[in-house]
Amino acid sequence: MRLSMVAGLAGCLWAPAAHAAVMPYDFTGHWVGSAKSPRKAPATLSANLTPSMPQEITGTLTIVTTEETIHCTVTGHQGRRVVLTAP
Repeated sequence: MRLSMVAGLAGCLWAPAAHAAVMPYDFTGHWVGSAKSPRKAPATLSANLTPSMPQEITGTLTIVTTEETIHCTVTGHQGRRVVLTAP
């Protein structure tokens, strides 16, 4: 009886950890950051991202530099890391 309770408890503790390892992170929402480039002032980045399919992301990206403001759409996928591409 004690062994089955310990095994059941261990299974309950392991299940959320296994689920978290399989489920990708939810990148939905508004993101703000900056990007640095050699010999240039930092650019301000803001993005609004939504999941389009499992492990795929779409959204808009705004890049503000001292010279210009760029608005574009982004698409990407999530694997071991997130990769976003913009035209």
